Amino acid sequence: MPEPVAIVLLAMGGPDRLEAVEPFLRNLFADPLIFPLPGGRLLAPWIARRRARQVSTYYDRIGGGSPLNATTRRQAEALQAALGEGFFARAAFRYWGPDEPEAVRWAVALGARQVIALPMYPQYCRATTLSSLVELRRAAGAAGMTLIEIDGYHDDPGYLDALAAGVLAALAAFDGEARPHVVMSAHGVPKSFPRKGDLYVAQVEVTARLLAERLPPTTPWTLAYQSRVGPVRWMQPYTDELLPRLGRSGVRAVLMVPLSFVADHVETLDEMDIRLRRIALDSGITDFRRVAALNDDPAFIAALAALVRRRMATEA
Repeated sequence: MPEPVAIVLLAMGGPDRLEAVEPFLRNLFADPLIFPLPGGRLLAPWIARRRARQVSTYYDRIGGGSPLNATTRRQAEALQAALGEGFFARAAFRYWGPDEPEAVRWAVALGARQVIALPMYPQYCRATTLSSLVELRRAAGAAGMTLIEIDGYHDDPGYLDALAAGVLAALAAFDGEARPHVVMSAHGVPKSFPRKGDLYVAQVEVTARLLAERLPPTTPWTLAYQSRVGPVRWMQPYTDELLPRLGRSGVRAVLMVPLSFVADHVETLDEMDIRLRRIALDSGITDFRRVAALNDDPAFIAALAALVRRRMATEA
C-alpha cells in the first residue's frame, strides 16, 4: 500500500459567526508579519476591539460570517478527489481553527511522513504565504515530518487559464455595444513591502499582465489595490479611487476581477459587491459586474493538482 501523501491548504480563515469577529481580528493584528509594530501583540486586543464593530457590519451583510473556511474545505475535498488514491488534503487556517498544528497532527494520524504545503495565495507575500508557512514549518518540525513547500503559482498556466476562463465568460455576457473596462483588483499592501524585498507586488503585476494576454487584445484594463487600512501609504492606484476616475472619464461598464483572491469572502462579497459597487454607481458607472472567485472551479482544482504532482516530482 503506498505511503499516504498529506496536503495542507493554507489560508487566513475567517470568523464563522459575528461573535468570532473580535477574536479573529485579535489573532490577525498580533501577527508581526502583518503588523510589525513595536509591542504589536500588546496592542492587538485594543486594535481588535476598535475595529470589531465596523468589521462586524461587513460580515453581517454577507450572512453573519465568512464563507472562506467552508470554501477552502471544499477546495481540499475537490483536490483530494482529483489526485486520487493515496492523496489526502485538508485546510489549515492561520487566524482561526483548525490551525497548522492541528493539520500536522492529522497528517501524523494518517501515517504520512511528509506534508505538502499548498498556500491559497497565488502570489507570494510575507503577510500571507510566509506567515502560514512559518507556523506549518514549526509544527512539522516538532513532529519530525518533512515539509515540501509550494510557495506560489502567480504565473502558472493552469491557474491563469482558469482565471481567464471566468473573465472571458463574463465579458461575453455584456451587450454588444457595451465595452467594459476590466478592473483587476488585488489585496493591497503597504508601499514598504516591495521596498523591503517582498515579492507580492511584482508577482501581482505579472499575473495581471499574463491574464490580460489571454483576453481580447482591445480589452481596456487596469490593475488596482483594495482593502487598505491604517495611516501608512499603500500600493496604488486604490480601487476605491480608480472607479470614480473611470466614471468621470466616461466609462459606463466595469468588470471587476478579484485578482489575488481564490475564494469569495468579505473582500469580494462585501467590499467589491457592496461598497465598491456603490462607489461605482455614484460615479456614473451604470453596469458594474464582478467575476466570481475561482472557489472550487474544476479547472482551478485541476491546476492545483498539477502543481502538487510537479512539486512531488522534484522531490523524487
